[in-house]
Amino acid sequence: MLTPPKGSIAIKFADRALHLLSERAIWWPGRSALVISDVHLGKAASFRHIGVPVPSGATAKDLARLSRLLHVTQARQLIVLGDFLHSRIARQVEVLQAITQWRTSHAAIELLLIRGNHDRSAGHLPTEWNIEQVEEPFMQDGICLVHDAQCAKACPTLSGHVHPVVSVQDYDRSSITLPCFAVDECCIILPSFGTFTGGHRMRSQPGRRIYALAADRVIALAKTV
Repeated sequence: MLTPPKGSIAIKFADRALHLLSERAIWWPGRSALVISDVHLGKAASFRHIGVPVPSGATAKDLARLSRLLHVTQARQLIVLGDFLHSRIARQVEVLQAITQWRTSHAAIELLLIRGNHDRSAGHLPTEWNIEQVEEPFMQDGICLVHDAQCAKACPTLSGHVHPVVSVQDYDRSSITLPCFAVDECCIILPSFGTFTGGHRMRSQPGRRIYALAADRVIALAKTV
């Protein structure tokens, strides 16, 4: 990738250059890696299977977003910090076929999955997807890759699991909730990549920086509510 995607923010983390992307991902140029978390593919299909009438198309939409990011960044590796598939029920024919087709179109990409709680309940992934599955914590280039684990100063960490969001207040005291990155001295918590997910509200605390994602931009917030 010659230039970072428009609207991204470059930061230094553990002496490494990272780019926070508005599409709920991190670009790690030193490894030519795209890092995402909590994709939850098949979640909407899981709800429909048990009779909850939610809209279809979430899996296709999220895979298309991921394809666009891989094209823009020209990443050689995709790192998923847990919860790739939502559940065993998510293994519906249409979901598995969509993922198989997507993986075939990106066969040259090395795909590493740090297994999360949903991955363990969903079971092992089809071998034809060619996804390396490892348990947390997994070290890569001096960074701890985890799904849900405590951060420690001895090991700078990239993590997911909590689906961080932030409330931003307007001048009239109304507010909007946006996905965000929570960046502490030794830990970055990524937002959920999947669009059909909830979120955990993050608040300001000493040493923490919050980066909200809105309108194709990453916005460094001075204050949260």
